[in-house]
Formats: sequence, C-alpha cells, structure tokens
Amino acid sequence: MQIEKYNKPAELRLIQACREGDDTIFSMERPEKGSADNTIRAGLIRALLLGTGPRAVD
Repeated sequence: MQIEKYNKPAELRLIQACREGDDTIFSMERPEKGSADNTIRAGLIRALLLGTGPRAVD
C-alpha cells in the first residue's frame, strides 16, 4: 500500500515523526482496545523500515 493510503491518526503521527526524525509518544497508558488513535497497520511499519516510506528508520 502506498504511504499516502495510511490515514489513521496514529499512523499520521508516526509518519510525521519519521519525516522530522523525532520520537513520538502515543499514550502514557496501555489502551484497553484498539481505535484509530492507537492503531498502526503493519504495512506502514514495513514501509518505514524498508525505506519505501517518507523516510527510512535508522
């Protein structure tokens, strides 16, 4: 999937952090259940790790 297709709030925060070379904290507590605010699809992590996203992860 193209990086532009990842549009959940947590995914967008991760993409932005990678573009800026920053860390990001999604929550200080473990969520009780999944939501758009705390879910990141595996395909996005794969794209970032392989460098097919906006920025490769060092």
